[in-house]
Amino acid sequence: MTIIVVCSALATAPAVVAAPPMRFSEVGVPAGLGRGHPGAVSAPPTAPGGVAGDFDGDGALDLFYATGGGAPDRLFINRRDGTFVDRAGAAGLARVHRAHGAAAADVDGDGALDLFIPSAGPEEPGLPPPGHLLLYRGTGGGAFTCCAPYRDPDGRLDRGAGGMAAAFGDYDLDGDLDLFAGNWASGIRGNVLFRNDGDGGFTEVGARAGVADDRVIAFAAQFVDLNGDRYPELIVAGDFGSSRYYRNQGDGTFTDLTFASGTGREANGMGSAVADLNGDGRPDWYVTSVSTRWPIHRTPGTGNALYLNAGGDRFEEAARAAQVRDGGWGWGVEAVDLDHDGLRDLVTTTGWIEPNGVDLYEWEDQPAFLFRNTGADAAGVPAFERIDAARAGLRHRLQGRALITLDYDEDGDRDIVIFNFDARPSLFRNDLGGPAGPSGAGDAGWLRVFLEPPRGSGLAPHGWGAVVTVTAGGRTQAAAIGAGGFFGASELSAHFGLGATARVDELTVDWPDGTRTVQRDVAADQTLTIRP
Repeated sequence: MTIIVVCSALATAPAVVAAPPMRFSEVGVPAGLGRGHPGAVSAPPTAPGGVAGDFDGDGALDLFYATGGGAPDRLFINRRDGTFVDRAGAAGLARVHRAHGAAAADVDGDGALDLFIPSAGPEEPGLPPPGHLLLYRGTGGGAFTCCAPYRDPDGRLDRGAGGMAAAFGDYDLDGDLDLFAGNWASGIRGNVLFRNDGDGGFTEVGARAGVADDRVIAFAAQFVDLNGDRYPELIVAGDFGSSRYYRNQGDGTFTDLTFASGTGREANGMGSAVADLNGDGRPDWYVTSVSTRWPIHRTPGTGNALYLNAGGDRFEEAARAAQVRDGGWGWGVEAVDLDHDGLRDLVTTTGWIEPNGVDLYEWEDQPAFLFRNTGADAAGVPAFERIDAARAGLRHRLQGRALITLDYDEDGDRDIVIFNFDARPSLFRNDLGGPAGPSGAGDAGWLRVFLEPPRGSGLAPHGWGAVVTVTAGGRTQAAAIGAGGFFGASELSAHFGLGATARVDELTVDWPDGTRTVQRDVAADQTLTIRP
């Protein structure tokens, strides 16, 4: 694979092309997500965010919306008729605080999703109070109680740690989910790691684990196995040159391999997405940052970074060659097959309220960035073409922040939610819709896979950390179960586009304990739940 040299100047942005078979409809208002921002204050301007999950246990994907302040948080329950209803009050979640986003996981293995809501500190006059590191327990049926206890033997929480970046993952492979919370706040730059003790409580072990570096100004974090040893690494997208690649040593500790791995080259890491973008079977890492020719303070405009996984904790930066370096003031991002051709596309949101270095408001009224994956070259570098998002129906010029995907209408394709600063959330329904979609009859097949290991199996709930692989139509695709990104998280499934392929030759699940489940001759166009 050709090594791409990082230069300070931005590459020429790819030409915006007419939309291929992708079509979206903005349905936030008719779907019940509101007509305006729910409160007069949204603070700070990095907020808000949210997470998708089946919070009431009826099988349909709901949305939790952390408003950012000025109004209670929202819990939009999916009514399975294309609409949502807010039931945050009845659920015990209607709190007013400076929430930045959320993450969801079943931390106690009782079958109900729990909800972690970080927020920033310290308190400031005129702003809602922070709600530091709130881990709500799901009690079933869409109800929650506050909050899980933390043990703090090293006294790091006494320093007023708030939170922005949130990541669940089973870093010690003991079958329960642990939690990393990164922070971005002046004077309170504490990154903490909560080990799940399996007794309903958590112990803060960040310093002992080697991930408590206060120089890391975290915006997004994820636990994902990037070197193939089953133990998930911790990757952090950090502002002001502070992104990190922490290799999991398998003994409860991590080693900072950022420099040695070739990662951390973007100047202002914000959004984060992990997926196999070049089809070589290894997960790659895409980080959003700020693109501009007219830099401002501490923001040199290096653009986004695409780290292609070369194996052995080594990565090669290829955003320029792949034509995905320019993404405005990049925030949330998802790597997802939007057109069901078997290749992971990229969609990012943008926006900022300050002028650039020549006093132009470059990042106001800026459209979303939609990059269609057209396949990798012989050197393993994927090629993307920038799609005219508006022509594809992704008409978004608000101040986007978190971006997640889910199949809220259960038609097999992934829909897009963008959480906006000082505006209601945007919901873009993907109208691909299977064989009847705009790509033409019969060539938009899909498979959606959920995992459900039984309690007591030694595996984390929802198969967190497992890798699902499908071989169909001569193409092999892999996806890890787990979620995380900038201030939000998408649905906990493995989603595959299959094109015109009617059946999957083989589906395998590689569980984190080293065991494997295999199914053969699987029909396309269905949602599966697989147990070990």
